[in-house]
Amino acid sequence: MDRMSHYVAERWVDFVRNLLPEAERVQMQAHIDSGCERCRRELDLLRQVVNFSAVESTYRAPEELARMARAIYRPMSAPAGVLRRLMGSLIFDGFGEPAMAGVRHAVPSGQQLAFNAGDYCVDVRVQGEINSSQVAMAGQIVNRKAPEDRLAGLPVALVSGRKIIAETLSNEFGEFSLEYTAVRKLRLQIEVSNEGVRIDLPLSSLAGGTRDSEI
Repeated sequence: MDRMSHYVAERWVDFVRNLLPEAERVQMQAHIDSGCERCRRELDLLRQVVNFSAVESTYRAPEELARMARAIYRPMSAPAGVLRRLMGSLIFDGFGEPAMAGVRHAVPSGQQLAFNAGDYCVDVRVQGEINSSQVAMAGQIVNRKAPEDRLAGLPVALVSGRKIIAETLSNEFGEFSLEYTAVRKLRLQIEVSNEGVRIDLPLSSLAGGTRDSEI
């Protein structure tokens, strides 16, 4: 190849990725060494792209961020009619616990709830911000008959009427967290699709204006 000729970009891509026969690599390197600035600029750019791609491929997002991203772009996995509805019953409400002896007035720092739904137990803690309608919820689902089960990747959603207020996925320990603006008529729904059920938990016992919850 003479000095005024140029290699196409596809050949330089193979050159950078070491996919060419040795004889052709030597020929192309000689072309660069001869002083072809056009091909050198193209080669330098492709090397930057390949090096960036190599570094980018080693990056792993924190699991919490990845879980939140999956929850944003993944709807509840099945239509409501496909999964059997498993209603939960409230077995503990920390908001109603009496204050300690000698304490005249107690401002609750949060509310703890526990539900049973079939073989599953769901613990929920709700924390509101002072002078704000923002609420943070953290919870965990456990299979009481098989507590060693890893209930990861279960779609979890807060629902008001037919509207999804917030949603996420459980982590490897069955834990989940949600942030939302306080509204009435809240339910917590957790899909356990491998069991063919959707757990439905009425949150009528929540303090702070959600006592009108409907199922």
